[in-house]
Amino acid sequence: MDGENVIMSQILTDNQVRRFGKFWFLALWTIACIAGTANKGVADMVQLGVTVCGAGIDRRDTPVTINSHDSLANPPVGDITLTKNCYGPVIGTFTAAINTTLHLHQRRAKCISNGGFAGGCNPFSLPVDALPSHTEFHVTGAAQISDPVVAASWMWSNLPRGVWRFHVQPAAFSAVIISNSTFTVEAFQRP
Repeated sequence: MDGENVIMSQILTDNQVRRFGKFWFLALWTIACIAGTANKGVADMVQLGVTVCGAGIDRRDTPVTINSHDSLANPPVGDITLTKNCYGPVIGTFTAAINTTLHLHQRRAKCISNGGFAGGCNPFSLPVDALPSHTEFHVTGAAQISDPVVAASWMWSNLPRGVWRFHVQPAAFSAVIISNSTFTVEAFQRP
């Protein structure tokens, strides 16, 4: 893949999304990833006592076509401004229906202001990239009912309090249609 990292993504059919509920599945999966308990049951995850100190959602129903491999030449597919009132990690999750290979080169968090918090973030600091780096979704074969839904989550580690802008910039080698996309961020208090 041109020397770039390709991460495993969960690809769900429309039937699976309807049956399991996209947000319920992603919420449990996200919490499991944060806690490193992906192989444990729901009861084990509930006992973690994770405190959410902020959340945001960007839902886009209008399809967008991406046809440049330069991320900055394309519109963002997720953009959330969030006041984060605790110190700790932020998990971002992107889901969408796509018709061909899609790259998400930039998943960035940028401090907009310290929000009046003592020890808040510095708006003059550089943007923070989420990990893992470069995400690439591959769609192969014909769609059964509609385009397959893809999902991936990333983490921005230990961000301080403040007002943050989280955004996802897509890229593609050939035209890709992104539809029914959702970008969510959840801020967690560091224990």
